[in-house]
Amino acid sequence: MKKALFIFFFFIETAFSAEVAIEDVVTSFELVPPKPYGVFVGDILNYEINFTTRDLFVLDEGSLPQKGALNYWLELKELDIEKEKNGETSIYRISLYYQTFYVPLVVTEKTIPEINLQLGNSVNHAKLVIPSQHFHMSPLKPVVQRGVAEGSSQAMVPMSDHSLGLRGTRHIVLKLSLLGLSVIFIIMLYAFSRGWLFSINKTPFLKAKKKIVKLKQDEEVRQAFRALHHAFNETYGKTVFISSLDDFFIKNKEFLSCKKQIEQFFKSSSSIFYGQEYHGVKTVINIKELADFCRELSDLEKISINKSSR
Repeated sequence: MKKALFIFFFFIETAFSAEVAIEDVVTSFELVPPKPYGVFVGDILNYEINFTTRDLFVLDEGSLPQKGALNYWLELKELDIEKEKNGETSIYRISLYYQTFYVPLVVTEKTIPEINLQLGNSVNHAKLVIPSQHFHMSPLKPVVQRGVAEGSSQAMVPMSDHSLGLRGTRHIVLKLSLLGLSVIFIIMLYAFSRGWLFSINKTPFLKAKKKIVKLKQDEEVRQAFRALHHAFNETYGKTVFISSLDDFFIKNKEFLSCKKQIEQFFKSSSSIFYGQEYHGVKTVINIKELADFCRELSDLEKISINKSSR
């Protein structure tokens, strides 16, 4: 009901307000697109939208895409929004999780539609256009052109198992093996889409550590910061901000020994992503430092788990 009233009053205000250039409203913007290649049927595509507004401009959440099917092959599974207000400035972090059900016969380019986000205050409004995202899907089975002349417009067909030259019993065994593997693959896809696969005994900071150690260049330091932020949010059960660190430590006492380092991490993150200035805070951090810090948090996480299991 509150959300409906907010959307109603937002519409009334914007109907009688002037539209201003988005460059005068958004002071920082970052888009983390989904992976462009190697996408298969059933995969989850994630991309993030991070931006900061000024002059009391806020996001009309009614302009966000709705969860559910966009068309016959694409579905928005989840949408997470994190927001933080600092005076007249608002910081937004939006994560979208799409699942594709398209089954290509050849490598095919597909598109996630653009998103139009509405921003406004009591006087003016603006539109933030998130461009469409393109990615390439790969077939699960190779295809060949059989009996089709070069330059013909006839479609290619999946490769037949007869091309393997198998006959009799061996052919039947191969067919059954392929059927069994197909069933296992479908089950694994379903488990992966539900978040069950590879999640057993993986704690938040252990997962973050494995992501960070794979990053090789310091240009990817923002990805390392995001991985650590996700670990803190998962541990806390909701988004952790600098203002909520005291409550985080009350509920997660095992991290008190690293309280100073954690506070420094959050201040460094605000400086790197949003230009917040803190005296004595380090803003040049390399991947190795973040990996060592995450390893230390992961060790504290293990100690807590071992104590609770006794």
